[in-house]
Amino acid sequence: MENKIELWKMYCYIKKLVAKKFRTNNIEGDFTEDLIADFYGGKLATASHKAYDFTVGSKRYQVKARVAKKGKITGSLSDIHHWQFDYLVVVLYNEDGTIKLVKELTKDEAEKLAYKNTGRDILSVSSIKRQEVGKDITAAIKAKYGI
Repeated sequence: MENKIELWKMYCYIKKLVAKKFRTNNIEGDFTEDLIADFYGGKLATASHKAYDFTVGSKRYQVKARVAKKGKITGSLSDIHHWQFDYLVVVLYNEDGTIKLVKELTKDEAEKLAYKNTGRDILSVSSIKRQEVGKDITAAIKAKYGI
């Protein structure tokens, strides 16, 4: 139990430090939005904006992220509540925080992959990984940020 207590304390301490650098308590989402907005030279929207996360000129971008657990990236991305964006950028991370895949999809491409679940629009991770849709920008992100 001592080991678990020490890990718990370290986790809480690190979470507190990291949270000071981000806009909300969704650290994975905030980090990814910051990263992708920086990559595109975009301007972040207000925290928790419902329709998009950043803009580049008149173009609106929604960002979704998923981190691997136990070596696998599965399940679905968070719900898409509003479709008032032009592009969806999906970032899939390995457990160590390195990038596995980054895809930019048009709104139309994303809508074709979405399915309804209890009235909400959802995209599965497997559809993003397996479908030949969107623009794969993984190499460019890895080259610029080294992750």
